[in-house]
Amino acid sequence: MFNKKKAQENFQMEQPKQKKKKSKPFKVAVFGFAALFSITIITGIMSEDDPKEEVATVEAEASENKSSAKETEKKETAEEKAVKEYKADLQYNSGSFSDTFKDFVAHNQKLADNMFLLKDKDWVLEMGSIIARFRLNLEDANKLEAPASMQDVHEKYMQAMDEYQVFADDYPKAMDNGDWDRVEELSKHIDAGNALVDEASELLLTKE
Repeated sequence: MFNKKKAQENFQMEQPKQKKKKSKPFKVAVFGFAALFSITIITGIMSEDDPKEEVATVEAEASENKSSAKETEKKETAEEKAVKEYKADLQYNSGSFSDTFKDFVAHNQKLADNMFLLKDKDWVLEMGSIIARFRLNLEDANKLEAPASMQDVHEKYMQAMDEYQVFADDYPKAMDNGDWDRVEELSKHIDAGNALVDEASELLLTKE
């Protein structure tokens, strides 16, 4: 970035210093300076512009640089805002998943204690409600929009959602059919999803 004061100082420093000779009139010394100045212009040693024009150019370039800096600052501010919004949305979504998982585990524990609940209408309806919430959490996750600097975090998180989606799609059918082998397989998808969420969380910490 150009500094007006520095540019003017450099310009003055570049001017050849006239050696005053006592034996020659002042007008000769002035002529000698003018001649030397013309030569330096031709040889390209100095700027071809008039000193006033050069100063004006420096000021114009400084203004352009300032404008460019402001544009960069706006972009950085927009990026920072997008990151904050994404983090807040991600936190809300993962929190919703956490609440749904807690309810799922608690409700499933009732079944582990009493397998006859599979025939209990209230238990079945409540489990259906929990799975519906789980699917809503997945829909919200798919609506998340990550800024460029958070793409690696988002990619991991969405990989976790893919694992959860398999569970949400197949768990009700497996339970209805009493396919316990499939239920066991689906639990592995939950574990895989949780591991990916942990990886996303670790990446997120590096963004602090």
